[in-house]
Amino acid sequence: MGFIETGEWESGIVADEGTLSAAIDLGRVCEEAVIYVPTIDNATVAVYVAMTLAGTYAALKLTNVDGTEEAILAGASTGGFFWRVPLGAQYMKILCGAAQTNGPRTFYVRGT
Repeated sequence: MGFIETGEWESGIVADEGTLSAAIDLGRVCEEAVIYVPTIDNATVAVYVAMTLAGTYAALKLTNVDGTEEAILAGASTGGFFWRVPLGAQYMKILCGAAQTNGPRTFYVRGT
């Protein structure tokens, strides 16, 4: 396996009582991202991507062999883990499935 260039860790903050992070610019189109999911209120976590920083963000989905699609989603948990996802984008947001009621949450993302 050859050397894979990785980007710097970028942060995306989900505000207190919020569900969606601010836009995260990874600096270039990245094939994958590693996301640190901090301790959160019990919730699912999804990835949203856009073509431009100020663009319209849409759920990142995978197409199954049978042609059906499903969102890339970390199951409901209280966080505290690293998560690797296929990406193919430069701009992303993190969406929590429930409001974060115990203060803001900082997610860290690094593209590869």
